[in-house]
Amino acid sequence: MTTAVARVDLGGFSIVVALGIACVKMLLVALFFMHIRHSNKADQAGSGGRLLWLAILLLLTMTDFATRGILGVPGK
Repeated sequence: MTTAVARVDLGGFSIVVALGIACVKMLLVALFFMHIRHSNKADQAGSGGRLLWLAILLLLTMTDFATRGILGVPGK
């Protein structure tokens, strides 16, 4: 699916689709290959907390990236 989407020109939306596919792959690996689906509640809560922290870091990174260039840099 990743290679099929990479061959299609989606413009700026292609990054969003690629990140969505990567998130689905990550969830499949975590749930099935790391056996989080069948682990106890404490392990599931720990994994959920880690995913929440990752989401916060990605959100802060994206907001920083999206707001660059709004303020002019003196001398440019």
